[in-house]
Amino acid sequence: MSKRAIGLVILLACAVTAAWAKGGEGSWENVQGVAVGTRVQVVNMDLKSFTGAVQVVGDNAITIRTKKGDVTVSREEVYRVSLREGGHRGRNMLLGGLIGFGAGFATSYLSTYDDGTFAMDWAVGAACAAGGGAVGAAWPTFATLYRAERP
Repeated sequence: MSKRAIGLVILLACAVTAAWAKGGEGSWENVQGVAVGTRVQVVNMDLKSFTGAVQVVGDNAITIRTKKGDVTVSREEVYRVSLREGGHRGRNMLLGGLIGFGAGFATSYLSTYDDGTFAMDWAVGAACAAGGGAVGAAWPTFATLYRAERP
């Protein structure tokens, strides 16, 4: 198998892993089912983000309590509502590490002279895995409850 084919397989595996990690999207009914006090992130059509605790969810709007006070966003202006999930640092660290390792190994493998050993490729892959794992562990996890079509 050629270097190009191996690199393509590794990059494809990274893309599949990233696509698998993406959350699902639901309907406004999912938002209406969120309990008062639950921490959510609301993004409006201007892509301005508000994070806070749910106060009221109706048929036409959502109100959350942020650090700066209550914010009400009408349903027509809501682009996305996401629920803050806890306990996924390990999963995120593993995914980040795998993606980092795959990208680092593939980049090193495809860009270096073939001396018959893979020592440098493994070292670069490991360094990128450490960086990817750190980013993955620090990345906040939100599950998308609702996503509107952008006009």
